[in-house]
Amino acid sequence: MTAPDPLPAAPLPVPGGVLLPGTGGYRVLADGDAAEERVTVTHPALPADGAFRAGFRTRLRDAGRGGGGVGRRGVEPGTGVVTAGSGGRTSRVFFSRADGILVQYVTGVGARVRVDLDHRVDGVPPGLDTGRGVVAGRRTALLTLRVRHPGPATGHTALALVVADAGRTAVTDRGVRVEDAGRLLLLTRALRHDGPGDPAGEAVLRDLAGEDGPAAAYGRLLGRHTAHRA
Repeated sequence: MTAPDPLPAAPLPVPGGVLLPGTGGYRVLADGDAAEERVTVTHPALPADGAFRAGFRTRLRDAGRGGGGVGRRGVEPGTGVVTAGSGGRTSRVFFSRADGILVQYVTGVGARVRVDLDHRVDGVPPGLDTGRGVVAGRRTALLTLRVRHPGPATGHTALALVVADAGRTAVTDRGVRVEDAGRLLLLTRALRHDGPGDPAGEAVLRDLAGEDGPAAAYGRLLGRHTAHRA
């Protein structure tokens, strides 16, 4: 049996992009439109020398459907969750204070969407050394984005776990395509490092996602986040 979606308080309408409450110095901006939803995460400690803003952007884009305005965007009182929707799709985004990860939950996903990670946030210089990896299962996928900063051998790695309740996933040139899903959960974390990356990151994200589907996992994560805000 599929767990019911958590019932949020009515969101307060807000225009344009929304800055989410972060933790530990993270800055999180949710923006975009009905065809491309974007969440950008930056942190002043990620660059090697503080000379530029480093971070990552998650993007969820329609594959084969036209654009249009967001339709509605708001912030849920008491949780700080940013909601956006158009037509039958609704997305909810928050940066978890309890777990230090970005949580994105989408209902009414649609027939086909693409999910990818991008290091090209505002203020990032061109020509950074980057590496990507995608491992896709039937209804899950793990996206890896490694960025080496200028100067000393220091960089950051972003990991995004995609979990769908139905349908299938397939690897694309820059991420993953999700087909015929009703609900979608994205869990993303980033760490600065001097070595090969974040070896424990995948296990952490999979433990948080659990095995009972996107709706149940979102409910747990939101509960932990809300309790931590109290």
